[in-house]
Amino acid sequence: MQDADLDRRSLLTLLGGWTAAGLAGCAGAETPREGLARLFDLTGEEQAWLNALDDAEQRELYDLLSGGGAAASPRAVRLVAKLLGPRSHLFAFVRYPPARDERSVCDGLVRE
Repeated sequence: MQDADLDRRSLLTLLGGWTAAGLAGCAGAETPREGLARLFDLTGEEQAWLNALDDAEQRELYDLLSGGGAAASPRAVRLVAKLLGPRSHLFAFVRYPPARDERSVCDGLVRE
């Protein structure tokens, strides 16, 4: 896959698989919210991103990612997209400089 061919869906699929790969170790009992914060390495204000998912969606995503088998399922990708969907979240997650969520005339220059 060339860099130009990496679209948003492919990125989220890769992130879902990458996150699941880090689940090989054992962890103590945790809530789905705590588990998702740990899996996505969300700290401080970033943990508020989880508010985009209701309790049932948080549990479902946590179960999908910690269950091993279906981490890259279409449902998991949709839930990760909902979590990291806003541009400001996605850019911060991949450690890019801050980005605004508003669209502008320059959006054609940034391929999402």
